[in-house]
Amino acid sequence: RKGKEMARSENQEDELLSVALMKEGKKVLCGTQSGMINMFSWGYFKDMNDRLAGHPESVDALIKFDEDTILTGSSDGIIRIVQVLPNKILGVVGEHIDYPIERLGITSDRMVLASTSHDKSVKLWDISFLHEDEGTGSEEDEEENKPEATTPVQAEDSDSEGEGGKRRKKRKGKDAGDKKGKASVHPSFFDDL
Repeated sequence: RKGKEMARSENQEDELLSVALMKEGKKVLCGTQSGMINMFSWGYFKDMNDRLAGHPESVDALIKFDEDTILTGSSDGIIRIVQVLPNKILGVVGEHIDYPIERLGITSDRMVLASTSHDKSVKLWDISFLHEDEGTGSEEDEEENKPEATTPVQAEDSDSEGEGGKRRKKRKGKDAGDKKGKASVHPSFFDDL
């Protein structure tokens, strides 16, 4: 049995790399190669009706946190917190130093974010701070409360091949293992697996 195509956008000028549904299914967000997030309204897929700038490199992964917030993974290795309508980048969850983010996953209680990258690791991030009321702290408070990455789990048998068997180049710079955070896993992380 096959799914039936319900709608289709016009071809975009930029390559679309990731997608998330927001605002109770009324908005479709797409991460692009140029670092923009294109927004479509449900039922009006011919052309996008809004864009969010601010990512310096491609947006390879999107995951919905709630109806107003998405988490993005970029090829610059940074995981960002992004507010949708009004559109703005709120902050950073963490990073895979010098390696692009490939995938993001979130626990059902929305307390832990998992990320994978070409640094051959899975990192788990405490994102419980996103549940706190907005507008209660200053920018300095947010920096102090920024979570640290858990200790990366190194893949023993991993390659760096992307789609089509092409190898992705590692970025030059600091070694990905230079910064290690505190190891911690939210007790319910594996409950829904």
